[in-house]
Amino acid sequence: MQLKKLTLSHYRNLKKHTFYFSSFLTLVVGPNSVGKTNLIEAIYLVLTGHGIKEDKHEELMTLGQRQTVIDCQFAEGDDKIICRVIFEKDDILVKRYFLNKLEKRYFEFSKYLPPAVLFTPQLIESLTTEPFRRRGLFDQMLSTSDVEYKKRLNNYMSALTKRNKLLERPIPKESLNEELSFWNKYLVEQADYISKKREELCELFNKSKEIGNFSFEIKHISNVLTIERLENTLEEQLQRRTTFIGPQRDDYRIFLNLNSDTQAFDVETYGSRSQQRLALLWVILNQLNLYNEKIKRLPILLLDDIFSELDEVNTHLVIDVIKKHQTIITTNNIKIAENIDQHHAVIKL
Repeated sequence: MQLKKLTLSHYRNLKKHTFYFSSFLTLVVGPNSVGKTNLIEAIYLVLTGHGIKEDKHEELMTLGQRQTVIDCQFAEGDDKIICRVIFEKDDILVKRYFLNKLEKRYFEFSKYLPPAVLFTPQLIESLTTEPFRRRGLFDQMLSTSDVEYKKRLNNYMSALTKRNKLLERPIPKESLNEELSFWNKYLVEQADYISKKREELCELFNKSKEIGNFSFEIKHISNVLTIERLENTLEEQLQRRTTFIGPQRDDYRIFLNLNSDTQAFDVETYGSRSQQRLALLWVILNQLNLYNEKIKRLPILLLDDIFSELDEVNTHLVIDVIKKHQTIITTNNIKIAENIDQHHAVIKL
C-alpha cells in the first residue's frame, strides 16, 4: 500500500492542510519550524499508533483545540483504503480509528497498512544515550515484525511489575518463596524468547555490515535470566526491592570499522556526530531488510532532515536506497532535488 493523500485538521501547527504524495519520492521543503517534522510525524502516527516525540497525545492537538483529525488515502493497484484517526479531548482523551468508515481497534486498523521506517535526528540519541533508549528502538522493530515478540515482551514486563511488588511487601519468607517460584519460571520462559529474538536481530543486521566505505557491527549485551540467578541474588533483590537481572537490563553496542588496518570502535563513545548519524542510517537500512523479510509488505520510508551533516558520498547512498521504497523526505535545501533523477513530488511549506 502506498500513501496517496493526507489531510490534517488541527495537528500541532498544521491547522488545515491537504498533501498529495508521489508513489516514489516526495520532498517536503521549507525553513525550520514551519511543520515539516509534524507532517512526517502525522504519517508515522497513523502507521504506528504513536508520535515521534515522547509527548502525550493531547499535545499533538493545535493549542486551544479539542479535536484533531488525520485523514489518509492509501492505494495499491485497484485496492484503496481510506483511514481516519480522531483525537478528542474533553475530560479525557479519546482516540478513534476508522478504516473505510468503519470504526476499528488499532490492532485491526493497522494490519492493513504498510509499516513505517523512520529516520529523525532525535533517534541518534537512542544509539548514544541510555541503554533503555537502545532497547526501545530495537524492541519496536521486533514488535512490528513479530507479533509473538510483542506479546512475550508485554507478558514479561507485566510479570516483572508483579514480581517487584512482591519484593516490596513484608510477607513471610516461605510464602514469598512460593509466590516467587511461579513468577521466576514464567519470567524465564518469556525472557528466553526475548533474548533469542534479540540475538537473531543482530545476526540479521550483521549480514549487511557495509554502508558505503564503512563497516558496522551490532552486539547484543545480554543480561541472562535464569532461575538459578534469581534465587542466588534474592537477598540483594529484597534489599533493593527490585529485580535487577534479566532482559530489561540488556543493551546493544554498535561498532564502526573504518578500514582493515584499524580496530573497530564503539560509535556511542568514540564516534563523531556524522559517524553516529551514519550508524543510525545503517540501522534504518537493516530495519528495511527486517520488515521486507518478516512482514512481506513494503514499508514507507520517512526521512526527517537526513541530509544534514552527510557528505556527498553518503547523500548519494541515501538517494540510491530510496529508489526501492515510497519515501518522504524533509529538507530545508531545495537543491537536493537536483541530485535526484527519479520522478518526485515537492511539497513546499
